[in-house]
Amino acid sequence: VGVSEAALDAFLKGARRKPGRDVVIHCGIDLMPFRRKPACRSDFLQSLGLPADARVLLFVGRMIEYKNPCFVIEILAHIAKQNSTVCVVFAGTGPLEADVRREALKNRLVNRVRVLGWQDDIPALMQTSDMLIWPGLEEPKEGLGLGVVEAQAAGLPVLMSRSVPADAIVVPELVSVLPLAAGALAWAEKVMTILAKETAVRYSSYTQIGESSFAMEKSAMNITELYKA
Repeated sequence: VGVSEAALDAFLKGARRKPGRDVVIHCGIDLMPFRRKPACRSDFLQSLGLPADARVLLFVGRMIEYKNPCFVIEILAHIAKQNSTVCVVFAGTGPLEADVRREALKNRLVNRVRVLGWQDDIPALMQTSDMLIWPGLEEPKEGLGLGVVEAQAAGLPVLMSRSVPADAIVVPELVSVLPLAAGALAWAEKVMTILAKETAVRYSSYTQIGESSFAMEKSAMNITELYKA
């Protein structure tokens, strides 16, 4: 059983799938936190010490080399040359927290960067941010990249590398994919293009996730069927 098509293929190591035996069952997410009314945007920005007109890029994940958080600072450095409103919020812990802060200081971006450490309420952060940025290294691929699915449940636009299996794209109009090889400048330009667009209606994308194989009830049913097989 793989949590994505790519994960199952990795387990099989090139062998052909056996019908009824080799299957994909997507992890389910709890959609209840995404149903609540988002926090007040101005209160959210004020709590982080960010200006009222800030546009927030959200990084969610472990602060490790594989997740590539320092690349986000490189992207922000390019954006800062033309735009004074874009900021980055990092939610996660790991050995690269200090590196991110150091890179922000070196690039004179301290006022635009917030490193929050571990956060219990990621859905709330997603509902009040402007974009999820996911620049993970592309080899090996993520098993699934569930944070990308959660972002879509929140109606949050996503810019991600090729590290995430295509299974995670449920609402295509919300998700943009850019290879890391394109470089930080191309990523910066893509960020600004996405921010210039109107965000999709939150409840529309929430409904699409709720009707997908990532809904907790659907995932649980698939696991139950696996035991019955």
